[in-house]
Amino acid sequence: MGKIRSRLLIAVVASTLVAGCGILPRVAQQTTAAAIAPVASTARVVSRSLEATSRNLAASSLAAQRTSRQVAMKTSQAKSAARAASQRRKEAERLTKRNQKIKEHLAESEVKPEPFDILAPAVLAQLSVDQAALQRAAQQEAFDAPVGETIFWEDSGRTGTAMAEDEKPMGSFVCRTFLQTVRLDVNEESGRLLACKSPDGVWESAARRAEFVP
Repeated sequence: MGKIRSRLLIAVVASTLVAGCGILPRVAQQTTAAAIAPVASTARVVSRSLEATSRNLAASSLAAQRTSRQVAMKTSQAKSAARAASQRRKEAERLTKRNQKIKEHLAESEVKPEPFDILAPAVLAQLSVDQAALQRAAQQEAFDAPVGETIFWEDSGRTGTAMAEDEKPMGSFVCRTFLQTVRLDVNEESGRLLACKSPDGVWESAARRAEFVP
């Protein structure tokens, strides 16, 4: 029994000394730090991985936005090109119908005007047979069209117009100042002529007949 008591006493004393010297707290701290260290290291790795993933997602989002804008731009350009092509087709159809109407007006007219040239002979000489017929038909249609209304024609890239700029009485006659233009390549040529309607309904150049002068 004495030996057992001695051992217990020694154990108590040793425990007291260890606690008093701070040995157990240091051991506990070291054990805790050793246990936490791998967790902290893993947390840092996970944090870096999340940051990298976030950057990659942001870059992917920007790339997707750029691609979306490019697709939208190309779609808009395609639609604009389609609209322009449709407008050109409709304009070509309108001009074809317009030219046909001018020719029909000339063919069906009962009163044939005395031919006179508003444009210079050098300009008229550059027109094809069809273009010359169109400019003549436009001129005739302008005789009876409202003042200020432009009669337009187009053929093979060339265009022309005829218009009565004004109307006024001259003695017992009604006279109009006619403007006619034609665009040859890049140059536009124009001419003006005063014409009056004779009693039989034919328009003639005022310079050719003295009775048109008041």
